[in-house]
Amino acid sequence: SVTTILSQTMPKSEFLIKWIAEKGIDEAERYKAERAAYGTFMHAQFEELIINRFYDLDGLKAKLKDYIDNNADDFKKDILAFAQFVLDYDVKPLAVEIALVHPVHNYAGMIDLPCTMLSKPGSKEYINAIVDFKSGRKGFYEEAEIQLHLYAMMWTENFPDIPIDRVFNFSPK
Repeated sequence: SVTTILSQTMPKSEFLIKWIAEKGIDEAERYKAERAAYGTFMHAQFEELIINRFYDLDGLKAKLKDYIDNNADDFKKDILAFAQFVLDYDVKPLAVEIALVHPVHNYAGMIDLPCTMLSKPGSKEYINAIVDFKSGRKGFYEEAEIQLHLYAMMWTENFPDIPIDRVFNFSPK
């Protein structure tokens, strides 16, 4: 997969190494697992919003009750941020969470949101883009940019009639 390729070929960020050293391996792994669970849930909620074009914020606490206690307010903010992005850019999905394989280079990945969207808010120009959801709030790492370009190459091989013009990471910060 793209993420496996990146984890095995990219050097660890010096900021990540420093953070792990400061936190300790056990705390860093606990936090990583917590953020992964959050990211998984966030992806599912974004998918619901983009597919249904509606999201029931009042029902969010019930969804979270068994999943993550005490984080409903953060999820509400994230859903609202994503909803604003969808409105501002008039995002229309081409697919949601689509699993693809590059037929030549034999790598695979799960693309969060290939879509058609405005090139910038208020524009009349639409572009085809890949948007990857990130739950982090401290910026993006180099791997995220490479990941998106590998996804774009994979998309292009599978859907040559729908070229990707741009790639984006989305974080609800």
